Amino acid sequence: MSIGNAMGSVGGDFSSLSINPAGIGIYRRGEFVFSPSFNVMTNNSTYLGNTINTSSTKLNFSQFGLVLTSVKKGNAYKKSAWKAGSFAFGMNRNETYKNEYVYSGNNQKSSLIEKYAEEFNALGGINAVGSVSYPAYAAYQTWLIDRGFGADSNQAVAYVPYADGIRQTKRVYETGGMQEYVISAGGNYQEKLMIGATLGIPRVVYNRTLQFDEEDISGDKNNDFKYMYFTEKLSTTGTGINLKLGAIFKPVNNFRFGVWHFIPLPIYSLMIFRTLKWKHILIAYCKTLCHPIHKIPHCHLIMDKPLPTKHWSVPRHCLTNMVLLQPISNMSIMPV
Repeated sequence: MSIGNAMGSVGGDFSSLSINPAGIGIYRRGEFVFSPSFNVMTNNSTYLGNTINTSSTKLNFSQFGLVLTSVKKGNAYKKSAWKAGSFAFGMNRNETYKNEYVYSGNNQKSSLIEKYAEEFNALGGINAVGSVSYPAYAAYQTWLIDRGFGADSNQAVAYVPYADGIRQTKRVYETGGMQEYVISAGGNYQEKLMIGATLGIPRVVYNRTLQFDEEDISGDKNNDFKYMYFTEKLSTTGTGINLKLGAIFKPVNNFRFGVWHFIPLPIYSLMIFRTLKWKHILIAYCKTLCHPIHKIPHCHLIMDKPLPTKHWSVPRHCLTNMVLLQPISNMSIMPV
């Protein structure tokens, strides 16, 4: 939204129910809201002199909801201090995580596997296999990392012949988003004070697939290495609950002052994050680097790493803002 949290004082829009629920007091009639959106993401990446442009698109639903409004009329309007009341429920999308980028280049100076060999050696050498990270363990199990020779027999060594030239490619795909389901109610007091409350249920879904490839480009069929494909998949969800209380004060038609209070409810926490899956896949063609008994050129390892549920809470906070509404051309601001 281009005007950001200014909706905290303007109100009268369904998206404001996730900011300052007092915005519901601006309504003078009910409405049904259904707003699709089309997102276009473009990334440019340069690696080792090679530039790649990537783009992705996503059709979303920014919001949907229903507002029911009761407005006093005639003598009832004159006699009652409360001029209108509204009830609403629906969904507002706050974030979209759709993204994609790629970079690739030819490298004769380093390999990703060197990083994992260094991890082994920092922990004591090749015998630290039980203490290294999952990717480093996968590199060891697929024979991309093995022990050295002679005096270095306890050291971990990366057996990827990058000096002859390898093509490195990294791809990242992200999907998901954050939306909040809202139930709101509020009213209008004397056309000067709008108050409201929103019970919010935020929901987060985030998925990321990272692929990193190294392929031999030397043309040497005797260097015992053809390719290495590494994939990491992360899937995370989160659910929470919160309460927002707000007010908008309108001393004159073209000026509004808003204040709202955000309260995480003590039902476990504001957000309960749960990692559904963290999977590492490593596929390599490493021929004579494989176990001398089995002589299997294609090495393939899949590992799942479940992570514990995490509780995360945002502290309660209070926000304020003010808006000055200016007439456009000869148009006048109608009282609300």
